[in-house]
This record gives sequence, C-alpha cells and structure tokens, in this order.
Amino acid sequence: MIKWKKQPIFPGTDLKNEKKGRTMRVISGERRGMTLVGPRKSQKTRPTRDQIKETVFDILGPLSKGLTCLDLFAGSGQIGIEFLSRGCDYAIFIEQSGPMVGVIKENLEKTRYGDRSLILHGDYRRRLDDLGRKVDLVYIDPPYGMKMVEEALDLILKKEVLNPDAILVVESSSEEEITIPPTFTVLRTRAQKFNRIHVLKESIQ
Repeated sequence: MIKWKKQPIFPGTDLKNEKKGRTMRVISGERRGMTLVGPRKSQKTRPTRDQIKETVFDILGPLSKGLTCLDLFAGSGQIGIEFLSRGCDYAIFIEQSGPMVGVIKENLEKTRYGDRSLILHGDYRRRLDDLGRKVDLVYIDPPYGMKMVEEALDLILKKEVLNPDAILVVESSSEEEITIPPTFTVLRTRAQKFNRIHVLKESIQ
C-alpha cells in the first residue's frame, strides 16, 4: 500500500535552463545522486525534469516493498530507475525508439539494476501484451500534444495489466486538455507552469 503525505510540496519549473542532451541524475533512494545518460541532442525525446520527479515522489511518498512499476514511453528510463531506487522490486520499460532503448540499457548498467528490469522495444500498444506480470505503478508520459493519454489508459484497462490498488501517474503539458476515462478515479491533480500531474486509480465497479 502506498502511503500519502498530507502536505506535499510542488516546486515550480523553469524551462529556460533545460537543454536537450544534458546529464541527468537520480534524485532519491539508494542510487541518489548517481548520474544518468540523457537523450542525445539529435533524439527527439523530452526528459522529465527533476522538479517534476520531485513533485511526483512527494505525492506518492514512501513505496512499499514488492512493487512492480511500468515506465510507459520510457525515454531514457529515468522514471523507472527512480522507482527502483526508491524500493520497487522490478521495473518494466516500454520504448519505441531504438536509440533510446540503448540509452535505457546504458543507464541500467550504470545503476546496476539490469537484473531487476525488463526492456520492451516497440509500440506500447503491442508490447503491453508482453509484460509477463501485472504491475502496481504506471508512469505515463507520452509526447505532449499527441492525444495519447486516453488511448493508453483505455488499453491498460483492456489488457488487464494492473494489480489491485495499482496507482497510475500521468504527466501532460499544462496546455493540453486531457479527459480521464470514468473507469479511473483521480486521486491527485497538481498543475505547474508548464506541466500537469494526475495521479489515478482504477475505479471500483
């Protein structure tokens, strides 16, 4: 069971200092401070900024042992690695870009989490069938403005990949209007200047 902090902190963001290809870091847990490889400047991948990660983990609070997380649209894999660093037993990464799969592998080697991870290369709509287990935490961060959140949520339910009481975190642009399907209950929503975070749980039927 995930424990919630009563008074989460939600720091702001500043896009002016964000640069593609920068070195990233693990911000919490047993690998805190360890540097990660970011996307190359030629790769059209938007890394999740530290401020957003801090917001997400302030909301989630301490994680229980034995959890499996799914990093959908994984990019560099930094979110799944944060979950592992904070105590998740296992992480599954789904990423369509071949070069970014290489970045995930490099980051898992650096953090020594390769034996607790599975990387699935390809379209998430197909690879959701290949998880091999149900998951407790899902991070959904599709390309902004592509209207992919609703489809991803619907497919996650359709393919029955969630354990009971699973938590889903959706990151979207603050300018993008998304519709959360009624099959999910919104537990938290936090808006920042450039981003919006939704924390969801499957609704009890």
